Amino acid sequence: MKIYLKIICLLLFLVSTTNVNSQNLGDARKLVANEQYEKARSVFKVLVTKNPMDGDNFFYYGDLMLKMENLDSAKFLFQRGIDINPTNALTHVGLARYYLYTGNGADGQKAIAYAKSVVKTQEGKKGMNMEKERQVQIYLEIAVTETWGAITNYDDAINLTIESEKLSPSNPEVFLIRGDALYKKDPVNGTPAITNYNVAAKLDPKSCRANVRIGQVYMNGKNMASAIGFYNVAIKTDSSFAPAWRLKGEAQYQIQRFDSAQKSMANYLRLNDDATSRYRYCVFLYKSGNHSEAIAQGKISLAKDNSTTVIYRIIARCYLEEKTPEPLLAIEYFNLFFIEQKKSGAPAIIADDFIGRGKAFSKNSQDSIAIVDYNNALAIDTARKDIYFDIATSYYKMKKYDRAAVYYKKKIDLNPAIASVYDWSAYGKALFYQKDYSNADISFKKITLIDSTNLLGWYWRGRVNQASDPEIKFDSTRIFYETYFELAIKDKDKNKKDLLIATKYLAGYHYVRRNFACSKSYFLFALELDPANVEIKKQLDTDKDIKAATAAGINTCRGIKAGGK
Repeated sequence: MKIYLKIICLLLFLVSTTNVNSQNLGDARKLVANEQYEKARSVFKVLVTKNPMDGDNFFYYGDLMLKMENLDSAKFLFQRGIDINPTNALTHVGLARYYLYTGNGADGQKAIAYAKSVVKTQEGKKGMNMEKERQVQIYLEIAVTETWGAITNYDDAINLTIESEKLSPSNPEVFLIRGDALYKKDPVNGTPAITNYNVAAKLDPKSCRANVRIGQVYMNGKNMASAIGFYNVAIKTDSSFAPAWRLKGEAQYQIQRFDSAQKSMANYLRLNDDATSRYRYCVFLYKSGNHSEAIAQGKISLAKDNSTTVIYRIIARCYLEEKTPEPLLAIEYFNLFFIEQKKSGAPAIIADDFIGRGKAFSKNSQDSIAIVDYNNALAIDTARKDIYFDIATSYYKMKKYDRAAVYYKKKIDLNPAIASVYDWSAYGKALFYQKDYSNADISFKKITLIDSTNLLGWYWRGRVNQASDPEIKFDSTRIFYETYFELAIKDKDKNKKDLLIATKYLAGYHYVRRNFACSKSYFLFALELDPANVEIKKQLDTDKDIKAATAAGINTCRGIKAGGK
């Protein structure tokens, strides 16, 4: 029995190996186009082993690694292609693609220029294998590189497709790639791109890729209904083309057709349920704001293959940004991201990684550590001065008000003209708690000038002046609290805490000024806000002047007259 099982297992292994070995470069490229990256990688591994001197295999394998965001492997494969086959122009296009996709324009253009020179050198020469279709293939791959890189050259890409059309007028790839370049060059006007995509569709009616691209144009223009219509046409043409299902699901999700979106994504994952697909779905869910499901999909992807380091980053952000943040879990996944990133070196650490973890630490009341992360972010990107507010807030929570004030002011000084009421309020509070009442009052005054109906400015001007005039020598505190009172009583429940402070002060102010009717009115209103307050009850029950006061003087009570009682 054991021998029989071993034979069965061996036969199954041989069948699976034969299936991979029998596949060629065309099969691998189809798998890539269908976003079946894991399967494609398995095929490429076999191809470069069987045909180690074929530069094309290394070019397309390297391109797959770029799509999988494995930059080091991509560069290695492109360079390997050049090393084993330097007269193959496509291998030089590969290195150009790596450079332009990673933002190295100078080296990228040099590699493209060299690839073009190789084509011209071999063009028309006997034995150099530069037939028209081969020339078109290289030109189109250069055009793709110049269209989709971080450094672009749309005009050259378009010109290369024009040259390719002369050589191969019935090649649908020419029009697909030209459409891409035209749309990337002018994303506001999608008509020229769609025109080219329609030509491609006529030249190859069995392919669904043109309609998928047209759908993407409409989707980018926020016309989800039209986008879904073209995705449906694509699916009718080829229901096995996974990207059409994914994009349809994303469009449905955007217009809140959640059940339909889920069905579309289920079809996508049925066709392509590898780690990369789950990762792609995870990214989409994160960008769509569905953090809980993004976390679930990210964890499924990691269970399939934990080498995609960026997933840890996405899960961490989801835990931080979900409706009820879970800072401890966010910290855990940010830490895992940093650990895995150190092993692989990819993706590059960016300022947002430290900012995200810093915010998680702050939410977990670990503000001293948060400040370290914020400073690490500034070290990576000195332009990220927007985090001055976060640094200040961490200092504020630690009651280091002097440091908080410094960073709140730095935030304001970036552009005082657009500083918000929250900027001035935070800065003013930091000054207030370090007893810099004069500058705090100036800060809160800014709020009243920006928005005279904003409660913060009037309330805190009252607090500042109350603190600087404890003996009630001046009327400024009363004026500010009365203005606040008139605004705040419109929503007594929401503003109860601060309203009680202002009301008690106004009751005391009028008592000192011997306006006992107004004082009594404010004390009664304060008791309404806080019925269990023993001190207020005692004042009303035992003070003879308060007890003797009648409503005769109520017309002199500005806030109460306005509707407080």
